[in-house]
Amino acid sequence: MQTLHERRVVITGATGGLGTKTVEAFLAVGARVVAVARRRTRLADLLAEHNHHPRLEIAESDVSDAAGVSALFESLGRAGPVHSVVHTVGGFAGGAHKDLSADRLASLIEQNLTSTALVMRSALELMSRSGSTNVRGTGSLVAVSSEAAGCPAPGLALYGATKASVEHLAQACATEAAPLGLRVNTLAPGTIDTPANRDAMPDADHAAWTSPTDIAKAAIWLASDESRPVSGSCLRFANP
Repeated sequence: MQTLHERRVVITGATGGLGTKTVEAFLAVGARVVAVARRRTRLADLLAEHNHHPRLEIAESDVSDAAGVSALFESLGRAGPVHSVVHTVGGFAGGAHKDLSADRLASLIEQNLTSTALVMRSALELMSRSGSTNVRGTGSLVAVSSEAAGCPAPGLALYGATKASVEHLAQACATEAAPLGLRVNTLAPGTIDTPANRDAMPDADHAAWTSPTDIAKAAIWLASDESRPVSGSCLRFANP
């Protein structure tokens, strides 16, 4: 997709099961990728896996920490404009609502809602002043929600609630970002077919899960000029 050629795209959670496929997909379409994750050793491994690709940068940051996220985007801004951000960070916890501990709830909020809110705030602030929007609508932020946000189910009450908050936040940010020429959208896959999920659920029907490559392709479309009229939307994935 030529519209992303040499555009700088920040991908959070870059060493996770979804993040690694997203990095790979954006590099394949010519983007300049900044891979963000908490562990520098994992980032170094990612860089090595791509043979120190000339269009791949790495940045260490805990995106649930407000000061860290602000410092990250300030640093990125000094190195040049950021055109798109794809936020893949998130956490999962199942179980009946009555059995979920306060600590588990706090962790879900931090991983899903807090991280998204902090990244959106700093990313939109940077992108609005960094030259990312010379052409209206080319600055794009994509966050990952879940089908659980729109399909309440037993055992997923608090997880689904935090992901629904991600969608609401993105829609609200889209209205605030529109006058700046920036777009905000979300992706809502089902269970993502990652090695970690397969290990956790070995007896599940993996064929019914969402491919991380398909999610990455959708993120590319939302980051590209082809989706320029689209903002405040949530793309949901059909089950195979």
